[in-house]
Amino acid sequence: MLLLHDGLLRGVHPGLPVPREGPEGGHARDAGGGPRVLRGLRPLRARVRALSAGHHHQGRDEGRRVRRSAFLKRGAGLAGAALLGAGVFELVLNAPPRWTSPDARRRGLLRPPGSLAEESFLAACVRCTRCAEVCERDCIRLLPAGAGRLSGTPVIVPEERACDLCGRCGEACPTGAIAPLPPLKDAAFAAAARMGVAVVDERLCVSHNGTGVCGACHTACPLKGSAIAQGSRNRPTVKGGCVGCGLCEEACIVDDPKAGRAIRVRSERRWA
Repeated sequence: MLLLHDGLLRGVHPGLPVPREGPEGGHARDAGGGPRVLRGLRPLRARVRALSAGHHHQGRDEGRRVRRSAFLKRGAGLAGAALLGAGVFELVLNAPPRWTSPDARRRGLLRPPGSLAEESFLAACVRCTRCAEVCERDCIRLLPAGAGRLSGTPVIVPEERACDLCGRCGEACPTGAIAPLPPLKDAAFAAAARMGVAVVDERLCVSHNGTGVCGACHTACPLKGSAIAQGSRNRPTVKGGCVGCGLCEEACIVDDPKAGRAIRVRSERRWA
């Protein structure tokens, strides 16, 4: 491999020098009779090493560029995920903006049934997610990062998935932020489970405005009679036993582009 042919050397790199041959056509020899080609190859090998090192450094630079590109892409992905999380929070936060309630107030914050008063709830909730995990109806949402001190806490958006008052969230809560509920027929149930109260917009309700006969909200209510009653043409009237579970809102057939559902749950809890 040391006695390289001229063509092979030129095939490796046209610009590299080729060891000269002796006068008899063989390779030149030194004073001791040994082949001088080794000395001739030393600068050659040095240049080969230099070229190889250059390619090596070029490869390392290319690797750095690839790693930097991957890092930037990963960073962009994480930033996108953060923005997505903020977008989801904004969606949940502004779930009711298209609704114009009779008293012109927003829905407020709906917590699972049995939740403590808001400040006490925020202090007691450890964001363990157990309430959402045991919810068979999948109605409990956890607010994402970006929601400030509300991050990781459970909320319910009834127009998408209302609560059926099963009470499993309170049974699973390890800190008492959500308390277990008494039996549904118990006199203390309404006070313990209250999340909010349903409000009927008679301008939108087809039974109230005379454009139809419905009754979907009354049919969906788990506390018929104490929470909602029906009049002529199935006109709904909300009563004091309403706990704000939102099943009436989920069942409502009206979905006005600007005002939303004809019956909507309102909470006194504020987003903060």
